[in-house]
Amino acid sequence: MRTHKVCSDYADRGARRGSGGSWLLAALIWLSATGAARAWTETQVTSVSARVDARQARARVELTLGLQVREGWLSRFELLDLGPELALDEPPACSFQGIDGTDYEALVQITPGSGLSVHFPDKRSAPKRGDYSLRLTWLSRLPGSDAAEQHWALPRWPERVANVRVDVIAPRGATPSPARSRSHDAAEVREAPELQASVLSFLRAELPRTARFEVAWSLPAVASRQAPRTRAV
Repeated sequence: MRTHKVCSDYADRGARRGSGGSWLLAALIWLSATGAARAWTETQVTSVSARVDARQARARVELTLGLQVREGWLSRFELLDLGPELALDEPPACSFQGIDGTDYEALVQITPGSGLSVHFPDKRSAPKRGDYSLRLTWLSRLPGSDAAEQHWALPRWPERVANVRVDVIAPRGATPSPARSRSHDAAEVREAPELQASVLSFLRAELPRTARFEVAWSLPAVASRQAPRTRAV
């Protein structure tokens, strides 16, 4: 398996680059909410799933994408509106791999407006035509984190995506909120005693291009009156 400077080799060095450690070196790719890529590349999102640990006011979000580079080489993309108090996870849980297991290096920066920018600096080793998998983890404050109802939304995508899934790890007794969760096709709830939590899964068979996919859940009365103390996993 070929390796292009795996992200864990550079995490500490990137965190020392100033600006509060906002620059990190990680194996990631960045996608624009508008889908505007550089002229020399054509990249499509082929699958989207997210895991949101919402047991604290500052949620831990893990986004997993399937990507297909159709033309050119991947240089720079942006993902916007990821929520207030945005921070990359420490140590950064990140992975950008080809289908052959090759890892790729990129520069990752927090940008104004609660966004992230990812840049592949070396054209020779940047991702080129083929299929890839991305996993990116960040922390951000949930909207309505102090209320009895909470919600979270996926970034908008520039093309239609099928079989989208969002899993929310919430305090025990949480249930999908029908008042806000109108954009999903199905919702499942299961108890996870090992996490001391409820896991809510929201499913969307097809997400139209640029459509918003927002999920919402109601907290049990006790959980909504006090800050959850369970550590994110």
